[in-house]
Amino acid sequence: MTPRVIIDGCSYNYYRVTASLAWYKYSNPEPPTLQNTDFLTSLMSQYHKHINKISKITGVLPNNMTIVRDCPIEKIWRRKHYPKYKQKRLNRSGISNNVGMFIKHINKHLNMYQKVIRIDEAEADDVIAILVRFYLETTDDDIIIIANDSDYTQLLCWDSSRVKIFNPKKMDWVQRDTYSLSSKISKGDSTDEIPSASNIVEILRNKQLVDLTYVPRYIQDRVLQCLDYSNNIPHYYKPLNFQLGLCCMHTVLCAYTPKVFCSRTAIIQTIEKTGISLITSDKALIKRALCITKKESTPIYWISPEFYNTDENMDIYNILKKHQSEMKEHCMSIVLDRARDNCKDLLKLIKHAAEVDGTRVMRMSSDLFPHKSNSRTPDYSLEQFHELLEEAGNLTRRYKMRLTFHPGQYNVVGTPHKDKFHNTCLDLDWHAEVLDIMGCDQDSTMVVHAGGMYGDKNATIHRWAEQFFQLPDRVQRRLVLENCEKCFNIEDCLKVSELIYESNGLGIPVVFDTHHYDCYNIMHPKDIMKPAIEYMSPVLTTWNRRHMKPLFHISEQREGSRTGAHSDLIKKIPDYLFSIKQPFDLMVEAKFKDLAINKLYTIYPDLSPKIINDIKPIKPIKPIKPIKPIKPIKPIKPIKPIKAIKPIKPIKPIKPIKPIKSLKN
Repeated sequence: MTPRVIIDGCSYNYYRVTASLAWYKYSNPEPPTLQNTDFLTSLMSQYHKHINKISKITGVLPNNMTIVRDCPIEKIWRRKHYPKYKQKRLNRSGISNNVGMFIKHINKHLNMYQKVIRIDEAEADDVIAILVRFYLETTDDDIIIIANDSDYTQLLCWDSSRVKIFNPKKMDWVQRDTYSLSSKISKGDSTDEIPSASNIVEILRNKQLVDLTYVPRYIQDRVLQCLDYSNNIPHYYKPLNFQLGLCCMHTVLCAYTPKVFCSRTAIIQTIEKTGISLITSDKALIKRALCITKKESTPIYWISPEFYNTDENMDIYNILKKHQSEMKEHCMSIVLDRARDNCKDLLKLIKHAAEVDGTRVMRMSSDLFPHKSNSRTPDYSLEQFHELLEEAGNLTRRYKMRLTFHPGQYNVVGTPHKDKFHNTCLDLDWHAEVLDIMGCDQDSTMVVHAGGMYGDKNATIHRWAEQFFQLPDRVQRRLVLENCEKCFNIEDCLKVSELIYESNGLGIPVVFDTHHYDCYNIMHPKDIMKPAIEYMSPVLTTWNRRHMKPLFHISEQREGSRTGAHSDLIKKIPDYLFSIKQPFDLMVEAKFKDLAINKLYTIYPDLSPKIINDIKPIKPIKPIKPIKPIKPIKPIKPIKPIKAIKPIKPIKPIKPIKPIKSLKN
């Protein structure tokens, strides 16, 4: 099987130009120019000869190789988060005046190769890493990277038996253990202006909160759009302008026995009852204990005995004191078992949604870990779930799936109450922790509403923007704000984003919910809103500032229900969403979940992620000929009566046999 050869056009072309310049310098003291046709001819001749040598070693013809080029340095996506990135290279006059012009000359004459890929905002190593991962998962081909850059040794850890690196300068294969990336990370890279690990705190202090190790999803989609889809490529790799997202559960999987479900939770009263029932069979005592706890609404920590240390409840106190550890362990085991089952089913849900439905956007349930931040129950660590979460993260990267959260409405960043804000920080933090454990990129967001107005909307907007910076760093990186139908419309959310942008130069992305926008107009007729299409540009700006893929929500009004209730299915996607030119994701918030998405695929076939090749048009069905009327059945002649059977004569009795005479001797 012929391997796939990918050439890092940046490092390789730089090497070939400097090698040719060194050769030219031996016999010509003056540096060559673009008007020197002899040098240009020699440059391209040596370039092709060297490629042919590599061709003999790899066994791949030059016109079957792929060359990947860098985008301009000033447009690299990392510079928007860290402006000093590769600044020295940008300012290096020698490159731009001497080597650079000859590299440009080479780039103009690369038509002989099968494909030259150059992606906006992406470096060559970004693109090559995406291609290598893609080919590993969709083909059985070996992959050979032609590059002088030692950073590519990172890719050998994916599959060192199939991924190989060839150094064109040394004309030798690169071994995995000859390069230590960890030392580069800890000491920094002066050529790329990458800070050392000791300076990361300073970056965070300056609000540079984006993790530069993740390639943005929109870059990945641009790379995939360059590929040839004539082959049988899995449908979950097909990049679309916008993709429909699944919310939390899958109706088909929920119908399984046992059902596949990631939202198992546990009612506190039920857990308490099972815990007390474990240590006593006295129903009256159990009922009294539960009633007191429910009435007081105090932190229970699985019913602390001290809570019942009174004269009238001394019997409850004594029995709980004796069996506290046993009951506490039992109650916690219920919660942890359900969390573990949720994580196991999350793996099944991701796999089914990606492979069967082609889903590439999915919202995870906030009930994934029951009572994780409930102040009335003991906290527990997510460390015991790391293996399952990491496996889920690996699946999402394999399927190029974007995961999101929508934490509950009790998360209010703009609250004036310190205790509620503290609880908000705790709840949002474990959501962010889950996404970090899974290794999700910056497009895996946590969507929240602005919350209540607390009597003064404008003051709450400013307080929201101020308290945003008091959230944990990993929450700030992933939090996005959604408009609602009751309090904060889309203009209010954009104000919050703008206030945060003025403080840190990044802002907070805003999710436009089509249904909430419509409902707000109905519920607040005096607030005159602009047409929805006029909000598309400012909303997209909030995402583009952070270099994250935009996310929108869609749903429709349920007939006969309160304003804002979601319908079972969605009949139409608003026209203004089709006017958006950049890729984005559309979360479908309908009661029928995956069935609603499939219904939209029938209405909008171009949105379907599934790739079906060589589909023959269905021939029209011929009309069925009318059936001839059935002739009436002739009446059956009556059956003649059967003659009576004559009686059988009685059988005469058999005469007795005479005895046999005895034989004579």
